[in-house]
Amino acid sequence: MQIEVSDLGNIAGLATLADAAANFGESQDDEGYEKNVDVAGQKVHVSWKNATKHSELLSLVDSRFAVGVTGDGVDVDVALKALQTIDLGKLRSLAAQTN
Repeated sequence: MQIEVSDLGNIAGLATLADAAANFGESQDDEGYEKNVDVAGQKVHVSWKNATKHSELLSLVDSRFAVGVTGDGVDVDVALKALQTIDLGKLRSLAAQTN
């Protein structure tokens, strides 16, 4: 698994792009699914591929930080638990200090 936290800075266009990515539509077929879920009050976009057990999670924190988790060969629930290890409150606080 890989966890990435990216600081988008004050670049409004990049934040808008990340926000759009976090609001992808939902779909499901025999290969997997994409959906938006709520994790402790935070919107998270989840993509899952059945055959490869590949998961990608993306969340935008206060239009400032993009938090992503990618997992290969693990259940999507494990990736969600990895995301929950990140203290999003600290990221929100940091975003508020720098605005």
